[in-house]
Amino acid sequence: MEQESKDLGGPGARRAELARLAAQERGRMESVATRLLRDPDEAQDAVQDALVSAWRRIDGFRGDAALSTWLHQIVVNASLMRLRSRRRRREQCFEPVEIPQPAGPARACEEELFHRETLRRALGCVDHLEPQQREILYWRAVHHADYGELAARLGLSEGGVKTRLHRARRALRALVEAEPGAAAA
Repeated sequence: MEQESKDLGGPGARRAELARLAAQERGRMESVATRLLRDPDEAQDAVQDALVSAWRRIDGFRGDAALSTWLHQIVVNASLMRLRSRRRRREQCFEPVEIPQPAGPARACEEELFHRETLRRALGCVDHLEPQQREILYWRAVHHADYGELAARLGLSEGGVKTRLHRARRALRALVEAEPGAAAA
């Protein structure tokens, strides 16, 4: 989401800016929610919940962060609330992850198979990480977000980002290594 630091003025101007930002960033918000929830329909519902919540609470926006950062955090919180609710109902169903085909120079057949198998196992294990771990890995791996951007998005210090990222990678590595067939690859 874009960085804006302008003073948004009164409630009318804030609502207008929120409406503009919601229209402009809807796809990105749904992408974040889908990554956390693993269900595009539920992600759309989470984004809608977040936008309604932001609209209701826009008068409480203090301007400590960019409006886009504030809205992003509301989307993440709405998604996490849906995950918690899902767990309480014990309705956890994750959709299978499509494995992308590696691009680039041709490698030896055995090496390529090893990398594909490792990637397949890693992508399958991502579903078993905590939502916060999935989120930080997603932003780092897919969007190549640097520590400063992650800190702003997640409301953490850069040190906190590094710690959370390290723990998420360590948890993913442990899950991959615990997978059946991990020693064979």
